[in-house]
Amino acid sequence: MKLVEFVVKKKILVGLLSVLVVLFGSYAVLDLDKELMPPMQMDGAYVEVSAGEMSAAEIERTITTPLEQRIQGVEGVEKIESTTNIGSSSLQLTFSRGKGEEVYKEVESLVNSSASELPGIQDIVTGQYGASQSFEFFMDVSGGDMERMTSFAKDILEPRLEELPEVREVDLSGIIENEMAIEFNREEMTKRGLDINQVAGIIGEAGSEATLGELSADADSPSLRWNTKLENAEDVEDIQIPAASGFIPLKEIAKITLQPSQNISPVWKDGSKDLIFVQVGRVSDVSQIEMAAAVRAEIENIREENLVTGFELNEMVAQADYVQDSIDGVTSNIFIGAAIAFAILLIFLRNIRATIIVGISIPTSVLLTFAAMWVFDYSLNMLTLIGLGLGIGMMVDSSIVILESIYKKKKAAFNGWKLSSMVQKRLPQQSSPPC
Repeated sequence: MKLVEFVVKKKILVGLLSVLVVLFGSYAVLDLDKELMPPMQMDGAYVEVSAGEMSAAEIERTITTPLEQRIQGVEGVEKIESTTNIGSSSLQLTFSRGKGEEVYKEVESLVNSSASELPGIQDIVTGQYGASQSFEFFMDVSGGDMERMTSFAKDILEPRLEELPEVREVDLSGIIENEMAIEFNREEMTKRGLDINQVAGIIGEAGSEATLGELSADADSPSLRWNTKLENAEDVEDIQIPAASGFIPLKEIAKITLQPSQNISPVWKDGSKDLIFVQVGRVSDVSQIEMAAAVRAEIENIREENLVTGFELNEMVAQADYVQDSIDGVTSNIFIGAAIAFAILLIFLRNIRATIIVGISIPTSVLLTFAAMWVFDYSLNMLTLIGLGLGIGMMVDSSIVILESIYKKKKAAFNGWKLSSMVQKRLPQQSSPPC
């Protein structure tokens, strides 16, 4: 009752608060993150391993089984299922309920450290099951020479898109990648008394990088690193191999050539693998719609500079379009429902003032909801919009009940006052007795 009395008495304050809610809510609507579904993480993860052309049995023995044993030791991992094929291995993990994010971080760290220890691993990808996606904008470069398209994708498209503040990462699949082929001269190796396994181990160590320790006696304790990373064919040719006569360069006992690796991209178009699949991911503080608009503007600039010649750059899928269509559809349904509810209230209540009160209270409440969503970092998605639509229906019902209660009490109070007035008029006037 005290709150009701305060609201009735402080009309100017309540009016100012309503204006503040409208302004704050309007800003929140424009700044809310817009996406198709809210980000949801499940209690499970996957590990995808690429191992080139290794046989399934070899991958099972050297990669899958050791990786399973290491992951099984992580607290919170309840179940591991694995599938091994030629050149690849896949693991599906189930975590304890409610510990998905915590356990996944530990598993991811373990898998990344194991990638450099287990032999034969070319690439390893981990991810946690959920509704969120790493990439939301997809394109393809096709219809031309693969070398030319690879040069365009790596030297122009990828760096220019990654320079955009809205873009977090650009991933390219199907590009031509070169690999170093080393063909040993068996006669020369036998002559110098060298073993192939020994030389292969030296080559592997030559491309390593590690931290050996710190120089504690120097200022700031600088790190001491061993870095022999190989960058080109000349570096490989100059690798020093210890022989009976002393150190010799690798090129004296082997032929080193640079040749394109086999395209293992799973993406096809019109029955051909001669295309580059481009995936673009956004940073966390921008919406999918903003990221798509920025990418499309940059692509248009690239086209205007005549950099897309001899091939095609096509947009395949943009999640932002689905998000915008879904939001527009649900929003239009909400407005249509509110308009119908307003008309029905006017017809049945037959009171313009009461209908206007309901018509003002509902949008104000919706804007207050948007402001709360912005404060608590909720996004504008299908679930929140559906909930908002249901909430509007409940507000209409509640408004009708409250208005009916107000009019009922006003009528009862008016009838009571009228009855009291009639009684007072009919009672005889009594004069006070003389003193």
